[in-house]
Amino acid sequence: MQYASLVAIRAIPGIDVTRLSAAIAFDRSTLGGVIERLETKDYIRRKPTPEDKRVKLLHITEKGALLLDDVTASVDRAQERMLQPLGAADRKTLLALMTRLTEHSNEMSRVPLRAGEVVAHLKKTATR
Repeated sequence: MQYASLVAIRAIPGIDVTRLSAAIAFDRSTLGGVIERLETKDYIRRKPTPEDKRVKLLHITEKGALLLDDVTASVDRAQERMLQPLGAADRKTLLALMTRLTEHSNEMSRVPLRAGEVVAHLKKTATR
């Protein structure tokens, strides 16, 4: 959860917890503890919005970005090891089937993935 949160926060600087929850499909109550741990370790910073001080925008710190760079290489290696027995065509088929299953089950999830909606909202607010 920390990895997914850091990836999303770096990709979408200034995202709030509600939209982060939708972007990575984790419930807000669980995500709150994750955000606190990341902030305590100085991997992210929370900044209030000028419009509503209750809403905090999330930003990755330099320390968080460096950690993410280091960890991402390990994640990539682990994924490569897991897929190693499969040829290129089988990998493509496996990923397509997993995507289809995930998309089919998304609406049944306790916290459906809404990454597209988050990106659309952020693009809309950026043009204001």
